[in-house]
Amino acid sequence: MWTGLNPYVDVPTRSPESLVILTVRPRAVVHLGLVALIGICSLTGCTKEELPLPTQPVTGKVTLDSKPLGGAEIWLVPADSNDKVKNAKMTVRPYAKTKVDGTFIINSYLTDDGAPLGEYRVMVVVEGGQANTQEEREDDMPAAPKPKGKRRPAIPAKYSDPTTSGLTFTVKEGPNELVLELKSK
Repeated sequence: MWTGLNPYVDVPTRSPESLVILTVRPRAVVHLGLVALIGICSLTGCTKEELPLPTQPVTGKVTLDSKPLGGAEIWLVPADSNDKVKNAKMTVRPYAKTKVDGTFIINSYLTDDGAPLGEYRVMVVVEGGQANTQEEREDDMPAAPKPKGKRRPAIPAKYSDPTTSGLTFTVKEGPNELVLELKSK
């Protein structure tokens, strides 16, 4: 018989009629389990895709009107056919900064590690990039004072856009060399 008192504790307890029984539907449990599984897979990665993507060494040289182009940035933008790099879980933006003699070594994840295999469109910009629209120029921070001396040659605007540069490159297995011969006119 229910007395309302717990014999072990001098505290009145609730009657059985006041207890609420929760029922869980089996379908809800399955849905919750699937949601949890999808969440875990997205965090840990249930695919066999390697992160980061393996890279191949890429070195090169840039000239402008047959003269070495120092102080420029080289960017490799994945071509439309390069789905593995374009759709990678970790963003890959292979780039390099040219030395005074125009030479460079491409970096993707680490210094001088190269670029993942595949086809790329190439763009060349002034070191530090350049604002292309009036809105971007207004948002830019003021440039640091440049040292006086020899002025860097202006890179034609067409090379600063991968869709208009006309420059392409395919990274293959083993060492790769990218030679860019730019023209000012």
